[in-house]
Amino acid sequence: MDWDLTLSSRAAEAVASATGALSALQSSSIGNGLEALVAPLFRSEALGSSFTEGLRASNKRLAVATYEPRVADFTALAVLGNVNAMEKAIEIGF
Repeated sequence: MDWDLTLSSRAAEAVASATGALSALQSSSIGNGLEALVAPLFRSEALGSSFTEGLRASNKRLAVATYEPRVADFTALAVLGNVNAMEKAIEIGF
C-alpha cells in the first residue's frame, strides 16, 4: 500500500519544534541514551521540509530512489537528497 500523508504547515512546524527539543535534550546530561531517537526525528524533519517545499514522495518512491536511483523519478531523488543532507549534518555534528 502506498501512503502519501499530507501534513499541514502547523504539523510540520510541530515536528520541527519537537526535533529541536529532542536535540536540546540529547545535549543535556538527562538526555543520555536517547541517541536512537534523534536520527529518525531529523529524517522526519527532512521529509517534512521537503513536503513544505512542494516535494512529495511516498516511502515506496524513496525506497526506489535509494536502491534503484537510475529508475527513480526526479522528485523522489530530490527528497532523498534532502534526507541524505540531514543525515550528513547529523554525522558531522551540525
